[in-house]
Amino acid sequence: MRKRAAVFLIAVLPALALVGAPADPAAASSDYQRVIDITFPVGGPVTYSDDYHAWRGDGTRRHQATDLYGAKLQLVYAARGGSICRITGVTEPVGAYGYQIAICGDDGLEYHYVHLNDDRPGTDDGQGGPEWAYAPDLRVGTRVARGQWIGYLGDSGNAEDTEPHVHFEIEDPGLEDPAISAAPYMPDRLNPYPSLRQAQVEGDVGGGVLRAGSRGPAVVDWQRQLNQVLTDDVGVDGVFGPATHEATTAFQRAQGIDPDGIVGPVTRAAMVRAIGSPATTPVSSDGARPWPGRYLRLEDPLLRGDDVRAWQQRMRERGWRDSTGGPLAVDGIFGPESDRACRLFQQERGLTVDGIVGPATWQAAFAGVSAAT
Repeated sequence: MRKRAAVFLIAVLPALALVGAPADPAAASSDYQRVIDITFPVGGPVTYSDDYHAWRGDGTRRHQATDLYGAKLQLVYAARGGSICRITGVTEPVGAYGYQIAICGDDGLEYHYVHLNDDRPGTDDGQGGPEWAYAPDLRVGTRVARGQWIGYLGDSGNAEDTEPHVHFEIEDPGLEDPAISAAPYMPDRLNPYPSLRQAQVEGDVGGGVLRAGSRGPAVVDWQRQLNQVLTDDVGVDGVFGPATHEATTAFQRAQGIDPDGIVGPVTRAAMVRAIGSPATTPVSSDGARPWPGRYLRLEDPLLRGDDVRAWQQRMRERGWRDSTGGPLAVDGIFGPESDRACRLFQQERGLTVDGIVGPATWQAAFAGVSAAT
């Protein structure tokens, strides 16, 4: 396996100030290093470096992208809203770079997500198909909202012999920067690294900041939380539509927060205070351990607690193992290995495969006996 070089940054960074504010793409097209206002496109812990100038193609070209390394099947999110203008394996062959999505952004830039997953869960078989590469119902022309779940991190195409990652690239057709105007550079490629750092500093991380148009498991989780603190029921459909926006602004007003309808760090902190300690439920008649009232999933920062430890212990008792074949760790931290075990278990039991330990997944884990996997 080819090892990546340079110094890596953990996905959660301290609030460091970067020079300059995010630029208006239409107003600035002469600086390949300029900061673009984006959502960090991977949920959960990743490592990455400023590898824009790294050599590729046996020294014939520069990388001109940022590789975000993580665990297979981590969720990948849209950095900006727009329309899908390319999706391999759906409307065209997969090709040398594997499963990839290109989103033609509403800001006039193109955002590319390359080497998405091609394996079935728990394998390296290359047989996952579009089902395990992309979020459902995506095709050329599909509208995608900023922060919407679009796919799974992986190692498809010519990344098969590397560690799992998503190659994230931003193209600006109007870019005119003399520093990259000639070979071995392509003249339309921005350096994503400064924009990625800025997104983390602002806490705008995929699956973390939700807004109108967001979709996916993180929205389901938020809708369920709203239903715990509001009198009006919010439909739990994973779509941040008008009803969810209205409920979010109502919650923000009640908490004395600017009612902008955006679920960021301040609003999430208020929800934690509003919900309080995880709810408890009576022990079931069969003696199974009750669901603790908190949805366990891969988040940034990672979820920790006795409820995570209890679920890991139960999965380990069932014979579930990590990706190396060793016993699943019981450390009380819901990391990539716990996410992987959760998804495989859900697939085995015919549950919705979303990596979230909610009531159904918890009950299935603590009832009966599962075959070791």
